[in-house]
Amino acid sequence: MLTHFKEPSWNNPVVRLIDTKEKALTSPVRRDWSRAKLASSMVTALRKAKRDVPPYLELLASELEARRKGPAKAVFGMA
Repeated sequence: MLTHFKEPSWNNPVVRLIDTKEKALTSPVRRDWSRAKLASSMVTALRKAKRDVPPYLELLASELEARRKGPAKAVFGMA
């Protein structure tokens, strides 16, 4: 696979989401192998392939992204 995708041996792991003709549906996932990044990449790949995205996967991707960002902070002043 390294040779096929012209990857250097030290560049592992890399996650590639490809179609049946081995065309990339997203940019390769490198360095950030978090669940949030992988789920988001899967949603993007399915959309690019014009496939239905299962609701559970969309929900999972948005929940994991929200957890990654953490809670929002707001400051309100009172008079």
